[in-house]
Amino acid sequence: YKKYCKEIREYADSLGISCNQTHAPYPIYCKPILKLQKKAIIASSILGAKYMVIHPDNFLDDETNAKIIKKLAKYAKKHSVKIAVENIWNWSGTRAIYAAGSTPESLLNIINLVDSDYVGVCIDIGHAEMMNELGNACSFINTLKDKVIALHVHDNDKVNDQHRMPFTESIDFNEVTKALRDVNYQGEVTMEVIYYYKNNVDK
Repeated sequence: YKKYCKEIREYADSLGISCNQTHAPYPIYCKPILKLQKKAIIASSILGAKYMVIHPDNFLDDETNAKIIKKLAKYAKKHSVKIAVENIWNWSGTRAIYAAGSTPESLLNIINLVDSDYVGVCIDIGHAEMMNELGNACSFINTLKDKVIALHVHDNDKVNDQHRMPFTESIDFNEVTKALRDVNYQGEVTMEVIYYYKNNVDK
C-alpha cells in the first residue's frame, strides 16, 4: 500500500493536485477496520494530507472513543498528520438519532478528553443538519469554534444524508457561512457531493 500511495502522490504532483485531507476507513466498530487506522495515517502522510478524517464508534460512549483516538493521535503526531473527528449519527427508522460525536456537546467532550494538538474536528455540515433538536451546523460551529480544522460541505433535506450540491436542498448556507465568519474559520473546505457526480456523470 505504501508503494501504491507513493505512485498516487507522484501522479498527483505531476498534475499540480494536492491532497488536503483523507478519510479513514469506517465503521471503526468493525475490528478489522479499526486495525487499519494506523495504515491510513501512514497513507495520509505519504499522500501529503494535513488531516485524516475519522468517524467515532457509533456504539461506544465519548470516553471510550476518546481513548481510541488518543492512541491514534500519538501515531498521527509521529507522521505529521492531524486527526479530524467527524460528527456522525445513528439511524432509527426514518431519522438520525444520537450517537457519540453526533452533537456539538458530545464532539467537544471527545476532543477535550483526547487533549492533543494533533486532534481537532471535521464538521460535516449535512450530518449536523440531520440532528433536529440535538443540533445544527451553526450550533456545531459556534460550540467548537477553533477546534474545527476541516469541513465537509454538502446539502440535504435535513432528514436524509443525500450529499447534494450546496443551495440545491434545505440547508441555509448563508447562516452557515456567517457562523464560520463569526468564529474566523481559516481552514479548507471539502465538497462531499459524490451523489451529484454519480447522478450527472453520463448526462
